[in-house]
Amino acid sequence: MSYQITPMIGAGPFAFGMSPDQVRLIAGSEFRSFKRTPISSHACDYFSHLGIFANYNRDGELEAIEFASPARPILDGASLLESKFSSAKELLAKKDPDLKIEQDGAISYRLGIALYAPLVKEGGDDCCESLTVFAANYYD
Repeated sequence: MSYQITPMIGAGPFAFGMSPDQVRLIAGSEFRSFKRTPISSHACDYFSHLGIFANYNRDGELEAIEFASPARPILDGASLLESKFSSAKELLAKKDPDLKIEQDGAISYRLGIALYAPLVKEGGDDCCESLTVFAANYYD
């Protein structure tokens, strides 16, 4: 399924600030809740058949959506998980000159988008393994 990214707002029908019940109603399917780290303040939901992790803040509000296959997050007509890392990075850099390049991906704090491409650190230019769309202050 395709999800149009609206920077700092959400993706597809998912908007930052939604409750877990609202997210689950929209996703409309089975999910698994778990804490990603021992210090997480709230469990995240994993919708495996959609390729979506819904991450909630300490108030229980949606603050980030991580997409993996088979999800298709779209920005400006480009399916970022189906694009090579270099192409996805170039698209983000055009919109955010302060794009932060990391060893295994890139983060645009301005757009609220993070790319994860672990093979990049080994010199590869494979497609991104996952992409996270996040609300303002997610990394604070």
